[in-house]
Amino acid sequence: MLALRGMYQDGKIELLDAPPGKRQAMVAVIFLDVEAEQVEEGAEALLLSRSPVFQRLVQHAAGEVQLGNTRPVQDLLDELPD
Repeated sequence: MLALRGMYQDGKIELLDAPPGKRQAMVAVIFLDVEAEQVEEGAEALLLSRSPVFQRLVQHAAGEVQLGNTRPVQDLLDELPD
């Protein structure tokens, strides 16, 4: 069993990620009891996941992780401008 996040809106369900290697699959849908702001955050995540720039960033980051080029998150946060 594989769990993927998605959003339900206007009678449609859109997944944030495609299931790996699957063109067809049976699904079970569970509606989560969440607050409105969590739904809004999910909608924002869905929009971001559609961005080609974000997709390239994720692919680049995954490549860096595979090469072992990682560092603590706090180092990155310390480099951000105020």
